[in-house]
Amino acid sequence: MAGSYTQISSYVNIVTVHEGLLNASAIKAAGVQVTYTMGSQIDNDDASDIPNAVAAAKAADVAVIVVGDSGASCGEWGDRDDLDLAGS
Repeated sequence: MAGSYTQISSYVNIVTVHEGLLNASAIKAAGVQVTYTMGSQIDNDDASDIPNAVAAAKAADVAVIVVGDSGASCGEWGDRDDLDLAGS
């Protein structure tokens, strides 16, 4: 976890889900193709990339979908009052 409740310092090495999948030894050994497609951003309502993400997910054998929030939508005095997905 590296959100607003986490003390960020220079020794924290953050690996994205995409990087983790690309570097996973089991995935490398199996020769699995990992494709990344951005669906939307957390902090805006631009939905123009969602059709590309949906097409990529439909074409895949397995889809790993990552959702989250930002420092603007969670944290001290900034928590959201619902569990709806943020952004588009």
